[in-house]
Amino acid sequence: VSGMNYKIAVSDVASVCAAENETASGKCGENLVWTFDGNGVLTITGTGDMYAYSGDKESPFKDYPITSVVIDDTVTSIGAQAFSMCLELEKITIPESVTFIGESAFAFCSNLKEVNLSDGLTIIGNSSFMFCDSLESIILPDSVKFIGYSVFYGCTMLNDIHIPSDVVDVGMMSFSDCVSLEDPLIINDTLYHSNQIEDGKLIVPDGVKTI
Repeated sequence: VSGMNYKIAVSDVASVCAAENETASGKCGENLVWTFDGNGVLTITGTGDMYAYSGDKESPFKDYPITSVVIDDTVTSIGAQAFSMCLELEKITIPESVTFIGESAFAFCSNLKEVNLSDGLTIIGNSSFMFCDSLESIILPDSVKFIGYSVFYGCTMLNDIHIPSDVVDVGMMSFSDCVSLEDPLIINDTLYHSNQIEDGKLIVPDGVKTI
């Protein structure tokens, strides 16, 4: 979301070399610890915000064959780029304690099929689920108020999405290249996405005031 900063102070993260069937652990927040069980399950325990990661401080998770993530209900945020490029990740459940998902948190998770979001989530950061091209459906809880730009950009299999009616802000290109969305996506009288074109012209549904 424009003007909002998702950056969290980052300190050193302890990790070990990733390998099949190898356990590992480290810090992923001031009061958070991650543990990989060697069988595809990553568990995050503790309290507070996750670290935000960037190009000069990469998340350790993408080096492990993670298929699912278990997050304590005392974790309050998902850090920027935390799970980006976790190519084997299939399922994620976000507990009610999480209020925001950081920028590109799950970007390029090409095998992600199931995302369960809970009430309490307020902000979905820019590009959070960009190019998650196995994701077919998602329900955004009523608590969501801000959807950043390019959040679902390139989610080519996404065909069903529920967005609460009282969302305050939806960023540009949030649904670009969502080619499987058949129904026009209208939020607060604004058309955000439509694949309905006839004779080279976009068909604008009745009641739409802004495109």
